[in-house]
Amino acid sequence: MQGLVMCAKCGDRMTVRYHLHGTRRVPDYVCQRGGIAHAEPICQLIVGGELDAAVGKLLVQAVTPLTLGVALAVQKELEKRCDPAAVVNGCPEARFSGF
Repeated sequence: MQGLVMCAKCGDRMTVRYHLHGTRRVPDYVCQRGGIAHAEPICQLIVGGELDAAVGKLLVQAVTPLTLGVALAVQKELEKRCDPAAVVNGCPEARFSGF
C-alpha cells in the first residue's frame, strides 16, 4: 500500500519500511516527509502488519467475480480510448480520445 496511505495528522503520503519480527518481514508506515525535507521529527509511525491484513480482508470481500468483471471491462474500454502514442508509455498522461 506504499504511496496510498495518507497521514491522518498532516495529510502527506506515508512511506513504508520493513523490519524483522522473528524471521518475518513486517511493514511500518512512516510519515517522514518533513524529516526528509526539513530535518523535522517523524510525524507518525503505524505498524503495518495488522493494517495490511485488515485491508487485504476488505479487498477480498469487495472483489467479487462481478466487480472484477466490471473492472476488467472498464480497463479494456479505457485502453481502446487511449491515444496510441501514449499506450507505448503506459498511457501516463491519460490521453483519452473519447472524453
